[in-house]
Amino acid sequence: MEIILTAKHFELNSEMENYIRQKINKLDKFYHSPVNAEITLKKEGYRYTVELSLHGQRAVFNALETASDLYSGVDQCVAKIQLQMRKYKDKLIKKHHNEKFSAVVKLFSRVKGKREPLIVETKRYDVKPMGLEEAIAQMEALDYHFLPFVNGETGKVNIVYLRSEGNYALIEPEF
Repeated sequence: MEIILTAKHFELNSEMENYIRQKINKLDKFYHSPVNAEITLKKEGYRYTVELSLHGQRAVFNALETASDLYSGVDQCVAKIQLQMRKYKDKLIKKHHNEKFSAVVKLFSRVKGKREPLIVETKRYDVKPMGLEEAIAQMEALDYHFLPFVNGETGKVNIVYLRSEGNYALIEPEF
């Protein structure tokens, strides 16, 4: 990464310059393409203004901070840039994910001529031994339409579900 440091109205010592370079080099983990960094430090009375600009291949990140301490001004600027970079990265990931998902949906719709239902979520559920009445009560409490459970009397997996007319049905699979 190329770092251009400019100090106005004061002399920048090597300790401060090394501190700034370390902070900016840590930003590489958020954006992996070659980046140019320009940082301008200005002293105005007892206050310091820190302006940081990072130029990547497809994005530019800018931050401006005024602080009484030069170190804290640099830290605040770098924190702002990190936040911008995270948001940008999340935006790219979301866009890329949506493009892949829509491509999969299009592929399935072309194969069958109509859109097939996809599994879009998987939930893990601990199947516990209980009676039928307890399973119905738990199903109502969780606002589920069905509930798998281990029948306490038989020791087998059963499924209780709510039928469209409002009654309950029990499925007892045989293996």
